[in-house]
Amino acid sequence: HVQSLENMLQLRIVKACAGHAVGHQNRRLGCERASPAADRSQNSTSVFCKAGVIAFLLDRSHRRRKILSSKREVISRRKASATADGSIPCFQPGVRLKGTVISLNPGIPGAFVEVGASKPCLLRCCNMLQMGYADVQWMDQCLSVGSIVDVWVREISKGQIFLALYDVNSLRPPSSFRFGESLQGTVVSLNPEIPGAFVEIGLTTSPCLLPCSNMLQTGYVDKRWMDQFVQVGSTVDVWVREISDDGQIYLALFDVNPLRPPSTFKVGERLKGTIVTLEPASLGAFVEIGAERRAFLHASRMSKQKYVDGNSMSQIVQPGCVVDVWVHSVTDGSIYLSLYEGTPWLLPRKFKVGNRLRGTVLSMVSELPGARVEIDGWQCLLPCRDTTQDCNVDVNAALVDLVLLEGRSIDVWIRDISDDGQVYLALYDVKALREPRSFEVGERLKGTVVLVSKDPKIPGYLVEIGARKPCLLPCSNLLQSGYAEEWTNQSLPVGSVVDVWVREVSKGQVYLALYDVNSLRPLSSFRVGESLKGTIIHIDPEIPAAYVEVGAARPCFLHGSQMSRDAVGGTMLTDVVFGGLEEGLELQVWVASIAPQRIELALFDTSPCRWPDTFSFGEHVLGAVVLVKGSNAYIDVGATRTAFLDLQHPDNQGRS
Repeated sequence: HVQSLENMLQLRIVKACAGHAVGHQNRRLGCERASPAADRSQNSTSVFCKAGVIAFLLDRSHRRRKILSSKREVISRRKASATADGSIPCFQPGVRLKGTVISLNPGIPGAFVEVGASKPCLLRCCNMLQMGYADVQWMDQCLSVGSIVDVWVREISKGQIFLALYDVNSLRPPSSFRFGESLQGTVVSLNPEIPGAFVEIGLTTSPCLLPCSNMLQTGYVDKRWMDQFVQVGSTVDVWVREISDDGQIYLALFDVNPLRPPSTFKVGERLKGTIVTLEPASLGAFVEIGAERRAFLHASRMSKQKYVDGNSMSQIVQPGCVVDVWVHSVTDGSIYLSLYEGTPWLLPRKFKVGNRLRGTVLSMVSELPGARVEIDGWQCLLPCRDTTQDCNVDVNAALVDLVLLEGRSIDVWIRDISDDGQVYLALYDVKALREPRSFEVGERLKGTVVLVSKDPKIPGYLVEIGARKPCLLPCSNLLQSGYAEEWTNQSLPVGSVVDVWVREVSKGQVYLALYDVNSLRPLSSFRVGESLKGTIIHIDPEIPAAYVEVGAARPCFLHGSQMSRDAVGGTMLTDVVFGGLEEGLELQVWVASIAPQRIELALFDTSPCRWPDTFSFGEHVLGAVVLVKGSNAYIDVGATRTAFLDLQHPDNQGRS
């Protein structure tokens, strides 16, 4: 660049001299009556002009050459020490440096400091004092352009180096903070777009976020009133409300320790909540219900009469409004709510299993995996496993085919409608699929594992065997004897082909097993009082009851009232006897009663007990209360099964 500049300047000098000579010659020829003195004056003037032009151009060339050489030295020094991404290897958080202030920017507010990096580093006002807040006026008094300062690297984010005027090695990493910890911080900025405030609490990374939704424990703070709660530079008492997976810490202006953990919320529980924010991108809203984490209200659970999308959510709920909500589910520490109790929204009449419809592929759903298809404003799901009727479907290839169909209209069939109103589709005629009632117990089939069941009550797999809906292979049916507890994540990979037998058909659901169930005993072969050895495969504390595997055609039922012969009072029974049971435990049981479709067991010898048909109507008996649940009581009267007493019956009103 310097060489080309010199050549350009020499060319300009030559042109200037030539132009001056030609102009002087023309003026001389045009002045016919010019005197010799005038000619001498003009010649001397042209000589001085020529000398001035040459001197000016040479001086400017010298100055430009000096500037370019200094810049070239800086660039070469930076290239020698810079890495491939443009950052300097020695610049790490906590490193102490010396720098020169090159400019002050009140708009940020902050100052740019030259420390030898690929670009000037930023020293924000919030990083000029370790405790407290430095405003623009303080910056003008303490920093001046050209001054040399001692700085520490505070943070490196997206190629930009942020500095501080204090030793940052004394700051705490995000992993050292705990939920509910009480801290004192300084508000460094307000952001109405989030909306919220950034608070400096001595974190090694950037200041922590205090959202408007965390400024009041009950209620909602609008961004217009945010400055009434916090002001820039003020010192506030805060508590750690949440720590995200990426290390971001969210604060609150109230004590979060009394808040309930998510595990204490029960499905179906009714609560009062405050809408905090609407998230159209996530198709839902976050609700404050007094939990450690905000609960999520999906758009599909805002109305059971119509479909609600991201644009129409604001017609039903608004930030700050108080609503009655029900706990729909609790999964992995997240609470999902519903604005209604019971059945989902009313689907159109044409949404029936087996109907053929036309829809548009909207986007891919990687969690399924599959695609989201819109049919008359309703968003349905098309799993990859239902792109073909063949059980041995390649999920990855099917996902690629669905990507190519994105934005196009396709013909689909309704494969299944879940209890929560979610519609599942298929690319083939599902009328050829078998109804669940057409399967017979003991029938052998080949199936493909399509999904790991997420139901915590019945862990297992969903297997495709050509039925209207995937069938369930519980972990309890993986082994004929014993209990498989850890098989769900290790044994059967998704996509594997397995030989299965139909173990049970109940309420439209087909339950499978990995062993030949024809060797199991039919229910009619058992007798009352028979002693058996069994394994507990599932416990339902809400009944309370346990399901026991004893080698019968279907698991047997062990009710809480049949767990102790001498139990008096439901408290002792459920807390002591029932609380000592666990899944996979082997125990000795006796057959208490036999129904056409169920065998009831007991933990005591039922052979000396009276059969129910030996009791007569109006007979006076003496019994002991063994369990009280709600308005019902179970009483031991010496029979093979406990007697039932309805406390709400008119004949029992007023009796204790």
